[in-house]
Amino acid sequence: MTYTATLPTTTLPCTTLPTKADFTNFFNQIAQIPADIRSYLVTPEGQSLDDAVKQQLNNTVTTVETYLGTLRTTFDPFWTRLSVEDVQKEISDAFDELIHFFHVYIPGKMLELINSLIPVSFTVNILGISVNLLNILDPAEWKSMKQQVSDNIDAIYALIPAPFNKFKGDYGIDCADLKAKCTWQYFANKVVNSITGLLHSAFADLISAFQAIWDALSLPSLPALLDISSIPTMVETFLTGLAGQSYDAIVTALNSFSVFGKSLLDVIGGAIDDTVQMGEDAIDQCVRAANDWAQQWQKEIINDWIKKIKAFLDAIGIGALFDLLSLTFCDILTLLGIPTDASGLTI
Repeated sequence: MTYTATLPTTTLPCTTLPTKADFTNFFNQIAQIPADIRSYLVTPEGQSLDDAVKQQLNNTVTTVETYLGTLRTTFDPFWTRLSVEDVQKEISDAFDELIHFFHVYIPGKMLELINSLIPVSFTVNILGISVNLLNILDPAEWKSMKQQVSDNIDAIYALIPAPFNKFKGDYGIDCADLKAKCTWQYFANKVVNSITGLLHSAFADLISAFQAIWDALSLPSLPALLDISSIPTMVETFLTGLAGQSYDAIVTALNSFSVFGKSLLDVIGGAIDDTVQMGEDAIDQCVRAANDWAQQWQKEIINDWIKKIKAFLDAIGIGALFDLLSLTFCDILTLLGIPTDASGLTI
């Protein structure tokens, strides 16, 4: 039987609280096709194929690799090419970053509407870098911020607390590429944290500015933000208890680790289908998921509250803010020109 390359047919979940596994695995299935074909062609069955069939399979490899090259451009600036190419890891990291951007974009647009009524100061200092939280809704500005982090990698990496400062040799891997990746992802997490905090304080100011209207509507109070400062210590303590165990055992244990009632495997959305897996990277993915979910859950608490105050938003003229809650991850991907299916690839 001749090898047949097939494209994924999964319908991607277009939710308002995305997890990365579905999207990563979808595109990883495509990324695995060239290696699968090359492996097949060196088997006895593959070697016995006539030249026309071999050429057809090689043409498929070229088509898929050309498509993946196009994706790198389409995903810019969210796709970072590693010095040692690993397309599947690059895809996984790109969706980490896109999910961060999604959790910045919606609050940012809300703040833009609030700013039409009361002044909002959008400039914050994050790990020594001045960031305008409104400007970075533009991918070009996001790219500029990413470059600033890249230019200051050593200084920012030194500020990352355990257990989020991986790839410095603790698990046997000291890699500049991966240090840069975890530095940027920690920074992006802090951007989500900053914009969530700014949105919370802006709502407090908005209520104060329209106190009479607020009081007349008898709506639920603005909820307090959660104290998530203990998350690094919780994860580090958990990792310390796993010292000496194999990578697989550590990852399995971490997957069941719970943050605000949700396991890290559920936070990620399930197992990531990578042809090549690096133990420390799998651990890093889990511990970052804990930190990311803590920030995202804060935002969800605010979003749940916003759903209850539509009457107030309508009364002060920014009812459009309520509509932003319905934007899904796929909506933002489409806005960015990033595909949510494989319709651009024919093999």
